[in-house]
Amino acid sequence: MHITRGTDVALRTMMLLARSPEPKVSISRVAEHLNLPERHVGKIVQVLAHYGWVATVRGRTGGVVITSAGLGTSADTVMAAIEGDAPVLDCFDPPCPLLHDGCALKEALDSAQHAFRAHLAGATIAELAGVPDDEVEARGLAASAGHLG
Repeated sequence: MHITRGTDVALRTMMLLARSPEPKVSISRVAEHLNLPERHVGKIVQVLAHYGWVATVRGRTGGVVITSAGLGTSADTVMAAIEGDAPVLDCFDPPCPLLHDGCALKEALDSAQHAFRAHLAGATIAELAGVPDDEVEARGLAASAGHLG
């Protein structure tokens, strides 16, 4: 299976934020850590903020912080948000003549994609980043009290 560069950057950004000892991390610092253009990381952060998985603070002392919702979201949910739910193989563009004959390739690839996505659905960002459960809980309490993080 394959994920797009956008999904890769989104997952790695969220994991980096989850592991960060600092409360806020600048986009330039995230880009530096991931060895990516700042502009590309900024676009991905906008998408993540749209879904409420990260919060952004503008200004000289601003930055990005992962939210408790971001910590608890699954890798599959992030992947679906960035990539959508397109099948691995598009048998209709161009139309495949084997499709009408009961081609087993589409069924096998659909099954493999389902298993891949199901595995990712069981992995939260916090788990992938190695954030202990008690820290996830503490961050959730801090967020509900009105603090970023």
